[in-house]
Amino acid sequence: MLLIAVTLGVAVTGVMLSVFYGQYRWLANQLVDASSTEYHLLAEENFEQKAHAELHNAADGLLVATASNDVTEISRALNTILIENGDLTGVQYIASTGESIVSGSYPTMTTLSATTTKNWVKK
Repeated sequence: MLLIAVTLGVAVTGVMLSVFYGQYRWLANQLVDASSTEYHLLAEENFEQKAHAELHNAADGLLVATASNDVTEISRALNTILIENGDLTGVQYIASTGESIVSGSYPTMTTLSATTTKNWVKK
């Protein structure tokens, strides 16, 4: 009788420990997944905020250069934008007359919809 009670106690203990371990692993995986998702969302938001701020600063600098409509001054401003923003590979300014000034490596395209563009500076 004592042997059956000990065996049953060991079996119940084993089952309980297995359930606790399973719950522990499930909870740990849920925490990792939630933390990873939250981290990626925060990193994405941080990147977008930083990029947005950098582009606004660049647009402000370009606004001063475009006031005179001097091509050399605008080219100098575009080069300065590239130097100050290492993440950019190229910038393009399209004047209200349709004239395009490019600095850096900017893709050749036939339509503006081929790249992401936004009117940062409006004249």
